[in-house]
Amino acid sequence: MRLLGALCIGLAMAWQPTSAATLFSRDGHEIIVDGYMRAGVGASLNAPVQSCFWAPGAAWKYRLGNECDNYLSISGFGKLALWDNPFLDYVGYGYKTAFSGAYGESIEGGHPIMNYVEFGDIAGTSAKAWIGRREILLQDIYITDYYYMNVQGDGFGVYDVPLGSVQFSYSYLREELYDADNTGTVYQHNHDFGITGIETNPGGTLALDVRLSRIFDDDTGTTGIHDTRGWAVALRHSQENLWGGSNDLIVQYGRGVARSAFAYAREPYWVGEKLLSPQSSDDLEDARTARLLNSYFYDGDRWAMMGLVLFEYKKSRDFDAVDQAWFSVGARPTWFLGDHWRLTGELGLDYIVDWNDQSEGYLLKQTLALEWAPERGFFSRPTFRAYVTRADWSQTFQGQVGWPHHIDTTQAWGAGLQVEYWW
Repeated sequence: MRLLGALCIGLAMAWQPTSAATLFSRDGHEIIVDGYMRAGVGASLNAPVQSCFWAPGAAWKYRLGNECDNYLSISGFGKLALWDNPFLDYVGYGYKTAFSGAYGESIEGGHPIMNYVEFGDIAGTSAKAWIGRREILLQDIYITDYYYMNVQGDGFGVYDVPLGSVQFSYSYLREELYDADNTGTVYQHNHDFGITGIETNPGGTLALDVRLSRIFDDDTGTTGIHDTRGWAVALRHSQENLWGGSNDLIVQYGRGVARSAFAYAREPYWVGEKLLSPQSSDDLEDARTARLLNSYFYDGDRWAMMGLVLFEYKKSRDFDAVDQAWFSVGARPTWFLGDHWRLTGELGLDYIVDWNDQSEGYLLKQTLALEWAPERGFFSRPTFRAYVTRADWSQTFQGQVGWPHHIDTTQAWGAGLQVEYWW
């Protein structure tokens, strides 16, 4: 145990960036680098490579001991201060890329996720403008890695614009769906509006987001795509000092092209190929998603926990045969055994009812992990963990979970080692 602890300390010290993530800072000029990394090895019972367990119809899986890939993302931002400029304080440039690969496979990636120029603070305020490719708003639940708010793409926008006691944002973002046999490119266009910082009660704030979406042939006019629209709205209430922790309550609704209700930046690529008739366009515009999500987080001296409850209903039966309800509940408690060692468990249950197929089923994922971190705290990183995972699922999901090693069973075990780090 002491030898492993010493090894962890040495690796942590070797990986710690100097001056946090700031590579350069002088007279208002800055270069900042951020990143996230997870890497590991794992195996499943009777299988040479670890399988991951994901309920069919669910948009997420519970992460602990249930990740089957290595992943690295790196982002940088350089800021050039503009002295004695009454309208603009700085010009900045941001870039982000990522690399990933499933266990046992090669690492690939390197494509730009963000590549943009930013201008701020405008006219002596906190307002900022940008143009390029950007992730402007990503909100997730950490234990599932699920982005319930996903505002990204190529375009331009403004954010942190002060309007009294609140802040306003707007972005126009375009994402490519597909190239129609070299006759034209089909895009999804999103207009996203947001207001944050609405005070509702002591320690409580509200955020409002609205999305207007559209798919149409804006390239050559020869693809035959019918103009299809959609909209979405999201309310997010954040509460501090609730039972010693914090709580987020999210309500989302989306229709038509925005039917994901902010969970995705665009429709799947194949959607554009289906919009070749007025009826298909009408069927997609009638599609809808309603989502209620609550996440609670507590971080104490002896233990910590993140938990969530979700209910989601999706209906687009006439367009792509989807008519289902999804219920999910899960938690990741952590018990601190000292300043470095901790015992972490995770329990996640997904239950799906599919009215289109007249079926229903569940997936139960359980993980126990021994972890080392530099200090106490749920989010103390880097974290080195050894874990054991068990999954059980209903007979109706047989052949759809744990592919390809567990298609003939309804339960499985997995184990592995993993390191997770961000800076």
